[in-house]
Amino acid sequence: MNMKNKELRAIVTEEEKRFVFDEAKMFGMSTGEFILRCVRNKKVADADLIRSIIAEQKAIGMQLDKVIYLANQNMLTDADLEPVIKGQIKITENIGKLIKEMK
Repeated sequence: MNMKNKELRAIVTEEEKRFVFDEAKMFGMSTGEFILRCVRNKKVADADLIRSIIAEQKAIGMQLDKVIYLANQNMLTDADLEPVIKGQIKITENIGKLIKEMK
């Protein structure tokens, strides 16, 4: 097993540094792993697509809160479930796109 014991340094702006750290964190990677994947031309998922999935998940969470409230009030209708179902379909489609990109 190769021991990682060497340091690599680069001169970047504060914004560039923040961008690299944020992107690595979003992908669940260390900064070094993220940089090496990029340099080796290994696929890294589409960050914008991941952000849209996260945003849609948050929207579904808010809709589920509404659904739970209406269910507790015995006022739930099929129409109240529609935004949740549409949001879940969108997320599923976007996850499918990510899987295709990563192959």
